[in-house]
Amino acid sequence: MRGGARAALTRARALASAPRPLDHARLGASLARLAGTPTERLMARRERPAMEALLARGLPPRTVGTFLRPLLAALLSDPELVTSSRCADLALRGFARGRLCVPGGGAATLPQRMAAALPDGTVRTGVRVKDASINRVLTAEHGEFRCRSLVVATGARAAAELLPGLRVPGFHPMTVLHHTAPEPPPPRRRWSWTRTGPGPCRTRR
Repeated sequence: MRGGARAALTRARALASAPRPLDHARLGASLARLAGTPTERLMARRERPAMEALLARGLPPRTVGTFLRPLLAALLSDPELVTSSRCADLALRGFARGRLCVPGGGAATLPQRMAAALPDGTVRTGVRVKDASINRVLTAEHGEFRCRSLVVATGARAAAELLPGLRVPGFHPMTVLHHTAPEPPPPRRRWSWTRTGPGPCRTRR
């Protein structure tokens, strides 16, 4: 068994609540295949609700119900798993690869690090955009900026105000709680999964 498949199988054994060796092996193989799938192939898959896609993969219903569904419900904040199957595949692939992490200082440091790598004056903060199109941006304080392309990286409602006709999707409000551990984690990777009833799911590494 190759390293990627062995690692995926180890995680499957640590997380699956039903101790059935065949289920563990099938889940580990499925996660290993997903871990090695390029993004282009994932995005080319047929789009459908995540739960429908999970049930079509031939895994035992108990594996889907006791492991994959609670995991994706927690990762995507979508208990019914009506989220895009492609989005779910990307989330599961990141989990299977074992590289889900943020830098020291938390997620807030990500845009700070990106901005620090750009030339001085490239990023302007506190600027209110009044109108936007593919080749221009009109601001309230600094006038008009011409551009070759535009990326709108904001909330859906704010984006809809800038781009009339954009559909605002439904939202699943959620609260994320971060806790400080009393001691550092062990040096070797170890996962545990705790779930009681339909309530919140907790993962611990």
